[in-house]
Amino acid sequence: MRFLTLAFALAAALPAQQILQRFSYLDFDSHFTPMGDVNGDGYEDMMTTSLIYVGPWWTSYDYELRIYSGRDGSLLRRGPRWPYPDGAFSFPTGDHDHDGVRDYICYDSDMAHSMKRLSVRSGRDDHVLWMVQQLNNSYWFYHVIGDLDVNGDGELDVVVSNPVAGPPYGSGYGPGYGAYWAYNHQGTLLYQVVGPVGPGAMHSLAQSLAKLGDVNGDGCDDYVMGLGDPNWRGAVAVISGVNGQILRIVWGQNVGDYIGSGCTGCGDLDGDGLPDFAAGGGLSGSRGSVQAFSSATGARLFAVYSGFVGDRFGYVLRAADYDHDGVDDIIGAAWSGVRVVSGREGTQIAHFIPSPTNWGTFEAQPLRTPTGFPRLFVTTQSVDVFHLSAAPRGSKVLGDGCAIGTQTAAPRLGMRELIASASDTDRDRRLTLSGAEPGTTAFLLLGLADASNGPLPLAPIGLSQCFLYPNIQVLGGFTTGTTGIHAGFARHDFAIPSAAAFGLGIDAQWLTFHANLAPAGLSAAIRFASPY
Repeated sequence: MRFLTLAFALAAALPAQQILQRFSYLDFDSHFTPMGDVNGDGYEDMMTTSLIYVGPWWTSYDYELRIYSGRDGSLLRRGPRWPYPDGAFSFPTGDHDHDGVRDYICYDSDMAHSMKRLSVRSGRDDHVLWMVQQLNNSYWFYHVIGDLDVNGDGELDVVVSNPVAGPPYGSGYGPGYGAYWAYNHQGTLLYQVVGPVGPGAMHSLAQSLAKLGDVNGDGCDDYVMGLGDPNWRGAVAVISGVNGQILRIVWGQNVGDYIGSGCTGCGDLDGDGLPDFAAGGGLSGSRGSVQAFSSATGARLFAVYSGFVGDRFGYVLRAADYDHDGVDDIIGAAWSGVRVVSGREGTQIAHFIPSPTNWGTFEAQPLRTPTGFPRLFVTTQSVDVFHLSAAPRGSKVLGDGCAIGTQTAAPRLGMRELIASASDTDRDRRLTLSGAEPGTTAFLLLGLADASNGPLPLAPIGLSQCFLYPNIQVLGGFTTGTTGIHAGFARHDFAIPSAAAFGLGIDAQWLTFHANLAPAGLSAAIRFASPY
């Protein structure tokens, strides 16, 4: 009971997200994956494989592919159905057939012929693009990635892995050291790697699997994989997409960290131009953690621990720019709720615990939105699914922003809540600017929201199709950063004024300039008021 009390005391002291909807996942599966914007409304949608009961409860059911709206959770379409006991699991991938629609990978069993099948299917009409099969008594499919090009031919390939496969491959259910397989865009096997690997050949493969990007400059996508570590620190391997060979292995910071249970690519965190990665995990007697690494050097960039023993923080990881500051953040599900770690700062910036009855979470999937602030679909250990907005409560994005001259894209405005201490109830805000030109001047414009006046056109100062939203009452000048991930970045922290505390809106917007002080761009605006 003390653990639960402590968990909720901490949750109360950390930022809370906007809960948009709450569902029962009896209508879903417990596993969601982003499918892209299926219906063209600007919001990324999601795929799941649902159980469809066709007989008495829990005794007779089919598996059905379904796609749900990331905007409101409504059912957009149904796909193929597989009868029990064949079963099926489906995972979105890239556009393999170049028809402009994201496709998906399906793994199912053909029990009548004692076969397991892996197929890539059209996201438009569900027809099979290619299929490979294995004997039903072989360990084969457990993790999958399919939106990467491992051989540099411009086509999307597929990598699958299983943590208990191994010699003798394909001959029964005895546990092995893991294996992984790569297939090209036609289903031809490119290579197969069987464990163990690493120092002393003692590390098992395929604890987790994620796309990374090209880290060795050969023009082919590489990937990361969690490894079983006999020393209990955990390990992650960076693997060459071309031939499946290990480029680098990193280990957890402490014994008991057991990183690699979850891993994810997370963009460039150290400013060297290469995509980096994060891993997490934790044994039952240890605190869970998320640890980020440079893909170029293997250096640990940061490590963030949950504070709770055995909460499995980092077992399931995703990456997205949660606070819209221009650098991907790391989203981890844990028994102690969903935690978000800033990729820019290496600190925890958000924590969500659903409710006293279902505070454990299985997974948190970020979905893209038109505003840049993602939405999260969070599945819990109970039967609830929460649909959350990453934007701080009481906020609304206005306009699209604009750019001229050498500023080729509109600068980005980000925002998140700041908690200085457990006793801080002011809900201070951090406003960030990213995507501006390095080393130039930027102004943060603030003012009380004025619904009686529309946005002000800025065409007279050379910013055509740009509109200023704040009724400017505060104007602050900044110089953007010049190197690494701080290039083109600025930030400002402030306590919410008393006007916002009484529900009056505040508008904020960034105006950026070129080196010659000519206007360069205007961010979208954000309107916010304290909900506390």
